[in-house]
Amino acid sequence: MRTESFTIRYYRAGDETRILRLFHDVFGPGYRLEDWQWQFLSNPFSRPIIWVAENQDGELAGHYCLIPVPYHHEGRSLKAAFSILSMVHPNFQRRGLLKKLAEACDRQLQDDGIALGLTFLNDNSLPVYTSHFGWQKVFRTLPVYFRILDARVVMQRYTPARLPQWLGGLLVDLGFFALTAPRALPYRPSHFPISELGGFDARFDTLWAEFSRCIHSGVERSRRYLDWRFGQNPKQYRIFAAENGGQLLGFAVVRAEVKFGVKMGYVAELAFLDKQIGTALLAHACQALRRAGCGMVTGLFAGDARCHGVLRQNRFLPMPGFLMPHGIHFCEKQLSPDLSPTPGHKVYLSWSDHDVV
Repeated sequence: MRTESFTIRYYRAGDETRILRLFHDVFGPGYRLEDWQWQFLSNPFSRPIIWVAENQDGELAGHYCLIPVPYHHEGRSLKAAFSILSMVHPNFQRRGLLKKLAEACDRQLQDDGIALGLTFLNDNSLPVYTSHFGWQKVFRTLPVYFRILDARVVMQRYTPARLPQWLGGLLVDLGFFALTAPRALPYRPSHFPISELGGFDARFDTLWAEFSRCIHSGVERSRRYLDWRFGQNPKQYRIFAAENGGQLLGFAVVRAEVKFGVKMGYVAELAFLDKQIGTALLAHACQALRRAGCGMVTGLFAGDARCHGVLRQNRFLPMPGFLMPHGIHFCEKQLSPDLSPTPGHKVYLSWSDHDVV
């Protein structure tokens, strides 16, 4: 009987085809070559961080990678990286491959000067990563919020009949509207125009410099990052901006997608200098998503206390666990000895940090 051996090595050009095949074997279809090329080959912030495990027959048995990003921490800039797409083929599990791949990646992270690892984990991965790989959970409960835009669209998932859709949707809409009535008088509507942009310009760097003064830690939302994250992304996004005499006062980035049988909207990014601007931007984004046929919209809002009032005014509620397809946990891994752990409430997060949105 032959003893199987494995080689842990750095990515080579052409591996992407087998990496996608491995992904499909482990998670099922859904990951495309253009997504992989955007995330890794087009990433402008560092060389690719991709390691694979290969058996003696040349079969790809495992894969571990991270996406480098610019990071703002306590007023200074550093390098961070998001761990995604960690996987071992079912035929080769329980052989320590994931740990060996993680160790190889950690050595590259040290060589490349990356100070902080970041990741989103599901319920199954969380115990392994926190117990064996040195990751620490940051939030007790991830602050995901939702709003019903048109319950009739949501009801399509449960019944194909038009009348139950209409009646059930009406009841849900009325109940949600009553439940989410703002506790205080609404903010005055913003008198600054909100327009849709086709891309990002130098004003986004100016906005981030001002906005980041209220942020303890988080990915830098510079023009360079935004252009890569949204402008070059194969997924389609819409950018809404509030302006005054050419000055950028805030922006929102959204996308729509059919998921779990329902057309969903996502607020991928929301940044603003004033609560009235933030409230108007989020309201405008919700209206655009409703017109696009979305039944519900979700957003991840953490690390900016100003968002709380903006969310209340726009009738957003914390997402209950039963509406989540699975648990989502945000974790950090300190890779630099002079980097202090970040309290969860001080980490700025949005859906743009999550590779699925």
